[in-house]
Amino acid sequence: MWSRLALCCWGLALVSGWATFQQTSPSRNFSFRLFPEAAPGAPGRLPAPPAPREDAPESKVERLGQAFRRRVRRLRELSERLELVFLVDESSSVGQANFLSELKFVRKLLSDFPVVPTATRVAIVTFSSKNNVVPRVDYISNRRAHQHKCALLSREIPAITYRGGGTYTKGAFQQAAQILRHSRENSTKVIFLITDGYSNGGDPRPVAALLRDFGVEIFTFGIWQGNIRELNDMASPPKEEHCYLLHSFEEFEALARRALHEDLPSGSFIQEEMSHCSYLCEAGKDCCDRMASCKCGTHTGQFACVCEKGYYGKGLQHECAACPSGTYKPEGAPGGISTCLPCPDENHTSPPGSTSPEDCVCREGYRATGQTCEVVHCPALKPPENGYFIQNTCHNHFNAACGVRCHPGFDLVGSSILLCQPNGLWSGSESSCRVRTCPRLRQPKHGHLSCSTGELSYRTTCAATCDEGYRLEGSAKLTCQGNAQWDSVEPRCVERQCSPFQQPRGVLVSPATCGRQPAKPGTVCQLSCHHGFVLSGVREEVRCATSGKWSAKVQTAVCKDVEPPQISCPKDIEAKTQEQQDSANITWQIPTAKDNSGRKVSVHVHPAFTPPYLFPIGEVAVTYTAVDLSGNQASCTFHIKVIDVEPPSIDRCRSPPPIQVSEKQHAATWDEPQFSDNSGAALAITRTHSPGDLFPQGETVVRYTATDPSGNKRTCDIHIVLKGSPCEIPFSPVNGDFVCTQDSAGVNCTLSCQEGYDFTEGSMEKYYCAYEDGIWRPPYSTEWPDCAIKRFANHGFKSFEMLYKATRCDDTDLLKKFSEAFETTLGKMVPSFCNDADDIDCRLEDLTKKYCLEYNYDYENGFAIGN
Repeated sequence: MWSRLALCCWGLALVSGWATFQQTSPSRNFSFRLFPEAAPGAPGRLPAPPAPREDAPESKVERLGQAFRRRVRRLRELSERLELVFLVDESSSVGQANFLSELKFVRKLLSDFPVVPTATRVAIVTFSSKNNVVPRVDYISNRRAHQHKCALLSREIPAITYRGGGTYTKGAFQQAAQILRHSRENSTKVIFLITDGYSNGGDPRPVAALLRDFGVEIFTFGIWQGNIRELNDMASPPKEEHCYLLHSFEEFEALARRALHEDLPSGSFIQEEMSHCSYLCEAGKDCCDRMASCKCGTHTGQFACVCEKGYYGKGLQHECAACPSGTYKPEGAPGGISTCLPCPDENHTSPPGSTSPEDCVCREGYRATGQTCEVVHCPALKPPENGYFIQNTCHNHFNAACGVRCHPGFDLVGSSILLCQPNGLWSGSESSCRVRTCPRLRQPKHGHLSCSTGELSYRTTCAATCDEGYRLEGSAKLTCQGNAQWDSVEPRCVERQCSPFQQPRGVLVSPATCGRQPAKPGTVCQLSCHHGFVLSGVREEVRCATSGKWSAKVQTAVCKDVEPPQISCPKDIEAKTQEQQDSANITWQIPTAKDNSGRKVSVHVHPAFTPPYLFPIGEVAVTYTAVDLSGNQASCTFHIKVIDVEPPSIDRCRSPPPIQVSEKQHAATWDEPQFSDNSGAALAITRTHSPGDLFPQGETVVRYTATDPSGNKRTCDIHIVLKGSPCEIPFSPVNGDFVCTQDSAGVNCTLSCQEGYDFTEGSMEKYYCAYEDGIWRPPYSTEWPDCAIKRFANHGFKSFEMLYKATRCDDTDLLKKFSEAFETTLGKMVPSFCNDADDIDCRLEDLTKKYCLEYNYDYENGFAIGN
C-alpha cells in the first residue's frame, strides 16, 4: 500500500487548443485564474461552473436581492440629491443580447429613483476598447432642457446601440470621474459598474480607489467566471453589500426585479408638450382631454395626461370629469375622485369643477356662520285634540316633517304632514280630529239583529241569530271599527244542506253529479273502483243526513291497486371483446313497464348495469324488476356473454445484433420477448431455445409461443446470427469524417475535420484495424475525439499536474510542503507562457487544491481510497 499526492489546477481553456492560444492577436489582454477543481477527462474545454443545488440560483438571487435592496433604500434615505453614473460593458465578450440585459438592469434600477434636475441626475457611460468609452447619457455635466425620467426611459436609453470591442474598465472610471466633477454640493455620488468581469488596457483599481476617497460609493456587478478579485477590490466596503457576482446576465434583471420592487409615491409632474402624449391612444394625436395637459411623472418615468384642477380622471379624451358638488380640487394631479377634497362643512355645496374652498356655500335651509352652516328652525307645534304626532317629539329644524294622526274612531280634518320650510314657517294649515260612525245594517231574512247603541258610532256591537231549520252564514257578532266600517260582512240565514265534496282520486261516484252541488237531506251517492282495484276506507254508499252532514267521510275512500305491472326483457346477448381490451361495450334497450293504474312504475336492475356498459370476459345474468306505487312487482331476466377471440400482443420481440466470433459454436443471449393479452390474465409461454444455449455460425431462429386462457396464440421469432469479425468503422466524429484505405492486411483510417473545425490538442488522428483480429488500434472508447469550432477567446488556460510519492496521507505538514513546491514550480513556468506578447497579462490568483490518495496495486484502477 503506497500513498500518492496529486495537486491539480485548472483554468479557462480555448476550445481550439493551447497552440491556438499562442497565435492570438497581442492586442488583447489575457489572465490566468486557477480554479479549485478540475474537469477530469476534458482537456481544452471550459470548466463548468460549480454545480449548485437545484434551488441554489433562486436562493442566491433572493439573498443578493435583499442586500441590494437595503443599500438602495439607504441611498434614498441619505439624500434627495443623488448623482448616479452607470458604467455599462459593451465588449465583444459580452455580446449584443447580454448588453441589452445590462440596459434592462439599468432601467429596473432607475425605477426606484425620481429623475429630475432637483433630485436624481443620471449619466450612462458605455465602454469597450480605449477609443470607445462614450457617455451616452449625461444629465450631470451636460445640462439642457427636458432632462427628466420620461426622456431617459423613452428616448435616451432606447437610442443606445451595441458596438463591441475590448474591456477598457479603467477608461470608464476615468470618464466617470470627469462627469462627477460637476456634481452638486452635498449630493450623494454613486457609480454602478456592470461587466462580465475581465478588464484590459490597464488596472482600473487605482482609479476606483481615488473615486472612493473622493466620497463616491461604488457598486460592481459581474459574472462568476470573471475577474472576481478585481471586482471585489473596486467595490466600496462592506464588500458583500457592494460587489454582486451572478451566474448569467439574465440574473441581472432577476436581481433588480427582487431588490427594486418597492412602491414609490406618485411624485411630482413636469409640464410637457401635448405631442409627448400622442402614443397614449390609438389615434396617435389629441389623446388628452380638453381639461387635461401632458406631463412627465418624475417617479414613474411615464408621460401621462393629467386632469387640471377642478377635474379628476385618467386624463385621456372624455375621461376628465368635474369634481362633484360639495368638493373642490386646488391642483392638477392624477387620480380618481378621491383627489377632490370635501368642502369645510358637510352642509356646504359647490358648483361642479370647483377649484377653491371659497367656492363652497351653505345649502338651502342653512345659514352661514363663519366656515360652518347652521340649520333653519320653525316655531314649536302642539298636537290636535283627540290626535297625536307620529314622532314622540316633533322637531322644528329645516326639512323636519311632522305627521299628524287621530285616535281610533276619529277622522283627520286638514293636512296629515307639516314640513318646516327654508323661510322658517310650517307648510299647510292646522289640523283637527272628528268622530266616525258606521253604516246602518239590515235585518236578516229568517233571523234577527240587535245592536248596543242606536247611533252606530265607534265600538258599537250588533248580534245576529237565525230561525229554526236555518243556519247563520257570516259572523254572529259585528263591531264598528275605527275606520267607520264593520269588522265583517252582513250575516244571512240559509237552509241547512250537505256540503259538496271533492271526488277522491281513482274513485268512481254515481250518479256523476253527486257531491258537486250542495245536497238536500236523503241524497244517496254510490262509490266504486276500476278493474284491478278494490274500495277501502268507506262503504259503497254514503247518505246526506238531516243534520246537513254526510253519513261517512268521502275523502277517506281509496281504490287500492292489487294487479302487478307488466315488463319484458331483451333477448340474450353474445359479443366479442374490443380490440386490445379485456371487455366489450354492450348496449341494450332498457325494458319499460306498464301498470293498470296508468301511473309511473319504478324499474330496478340487478346487478346495477346501465347501457352502454363494459362487460369483462365471461357471462352474467341481468334482472329487471318493476314495482308500481302500490308495491305490486314483476321481473324478467336476460344473459350477456363476452367471448375473447383476440390472440396475445407482442410488446417486445427484438433479435440481438450479429455476434462476431472465431469458434464454430458460441453461446448467445438475448432479451426475451414480452407478451401481453387483452384479458390481462397470465399467459402460457413456450420456446425452442433458451438464452445461453450454444449456436452454430450462421442464422438460427428461436420461436416463442404465447397462449391466453381462451386458447388464442401468438408467436415471436428471434434471429441469432453468428459471423466472423470484419473491421468496421466504429463511429463518425462530430463535424468530421474518417478517410480510410484498405489493403490485404487490414484498414488504415485518418480523422479529418470540416472547414473551420479542428481537434483538441493531444487527439489521435491515425487508426488501424487488422483483419486477423478485427480490433482497432488505438482501441475504440467514448473519448475518441470530435471536431470543435476554431475561435479566439479572451482567456486561456493550461492544466498542470504534479505527483509526489509519500508514505502516509495524514501528515498535514507534508501536504503543505508539497503544495508550496507545486506553487513555486508553477510560478516559474507562468512567465514563459507570455514572454512573446507584451499585451498579455499572465498571473496566478487562486491557491491550488491538495489531494492525497492511497494507492492499492490490488485494484485494477490503482486508487482505492481518496482523502
